[in-house]
Amino acid sequence: MNFLFTHRLRILVVMMTTICIQYISAQEGHLTQFFNAVQYLNPAEAGAAKQARVVLNYRRQWPSIATGYSTKVLGADLNIKKFGYGLLLTTNDAGGGSLTKSRFMLNMARQLNLDSNNVLGFGLQAGFLQSRFNASSLKFDNQYSAGGFDKNQANGESFSNTNRVHFDGGFGLYWQNTKYTWKPKVSFAVGHLFRAKDSFYGNAESNARRQYNTYMEVSKQLNDKVELIPYLFYARQGKASNLLYGSRLGYSLKPEQTVYVGAAMRNKDAVLAYVGFMLNQYLIGFSYDANISGLRTGTKGFGAWEISLSMRIKKKTKDILEKEQTKESLTPVGLAKDTAKVYDVLPKQAAKEQVLVLDTVSKKTNTSNDVHVDTKINKDTPQSNVKPIDYSTIDPNRIKQRYFIYFDIDKSVIKHSHKVELDQLVEQLKHHANYRILLHGHTDSDGDGLYNIYLGDARAHEVMKYLVEKGVSMSVIETFTYGKSSPAVDNINEDAKSKNRRVELLLVQH
Repeated sequence: MNFLFTHRLRILVVMMTTICIQYISAQEGHLTQFFNAVQYLNPAEAGAAKQARVVLNYRRQWPSIATGYSTKVLGADLNIKKFGYGLLLTTNDAGGGSLTKSRFMLNMARQLNLDSNNVLGFGLQAGFLQSRFNASSLKFDNQYSAGGFDKNQANGESFSNTNRVHFDGGFGLYWQNTKYTWKPKVSFAVGHLFRAKDSFYGNAESNARRQYNTYMEVSKQLNDKVELIPYLFYARQGKASNLLYGSRLGYSLKPEQTVYVGAAMRNKDAVLAYVGFMLNQYLIGFSYDANISGLRTGTKGFGAWEISLSMRIKKKTKDILEKEQTKESLTPVGLAKDTAKVYDVLPKQAAKEQVLVLDTVSKKTNTSNDVHVDTKINKDTPQSNVKPIDYSTIDPNRIKQRYFIYFDIDKSVIKHSHKVELDQLVEQLKHHANYRILLHGHTDSDGDGLYNIYLGDARAHEVMKYLVEKGVSMSVIETFTYGKSSPAVDNINEDAKSKNRRVELLLVQH
């Protein structure tokens, strides 16, 4: 009786394995940290980071089972002349038969700025899909007899091929908005577009099933330190589906150092936990799936563990500067093209002043003839009391208000607290007339002089962009960049430098 039960159990295992082999496309590998391997879900993400990027993911599912699943992902992408290019290598191993599916895909994408707040990305992918298994490692019914299993006994199966390679492809698109308080992103992609024959039996009618991936998230900056990102992911392939929903929270320790924690649920399957740490251009993540499905007895509750590593390769300062210096001669050195539009409409005197300032900075000469710098700093002095530059070309009686917008190291992102101040200013402007807004971008002393001209301009333009979005006319805004040539205080320590990474906003009455 014991032998009969064992024999039937083995037959059941063989039947299950054969079904998996016959319909391999119904089960694809999946990731818990798909948000750290965006190309894996959607080819439209290739080059979206604007920096060269390399991503590694490794996932081990059901580690308590010797024949569990493992998924490995290697991705790389970069942006060249408005197009994104990506490379994706994936391998999924499943079962005791070393059932393996590998993909080698090339992605090409384009991200379009529909306006200052909306981005539409779309992409295509093409490559090869390989499916293979090791028949000698499987046990078949014909190999069992009263004496037990005999590996030398013929298995009675006739596989036409145990290694299949065919052309594969897909497409994807996404939309992202950066204006709303809760910034949404929606992504959709289709894989295995051509449905090539994917069976190890020559007479079987089995085609690779298309896979549909849908991803939605919203992000909200709760304060200067904390960002909340709820998300939902749904994938479907044939009759198999995967629904995952959760949220992750990012806490900024300091510029370019962020800790992430998150939790999610895979519907009727697992509870997920995630921790990650970003250090400069590196992001390391670890996640664990606790199994809650009917398999939890066999898996002892162990679902899966996964680790990810991603690295962004920053463009060299020289590359950025060369790109800026090749722009139209009308554009001042280090300024973006859209700056020229504002520059064209400035009064002649203001335009002349801007050129003189830029010439002075590019020659790295002393600017004491144009500005007065207060070099004294008290660590306990509030930022609002730090004495700003006295622009001698502006009549002090015309300056009605002065704001300071401070930035993190090498960043041009406006902090939430400053957005509140700018919103208050916009409300006040509704009751004023005949005014101009001057935005002066500055940096600390770190880094190359020309690069800091670029950074100061980027900061000034982020403030201009925000004001225009809130209803202020661009015709009343003038932007200038001083780079690191005009510090508010000496760059003697990090506290002092933080007061030099700023945009000075002057509300000037005509």
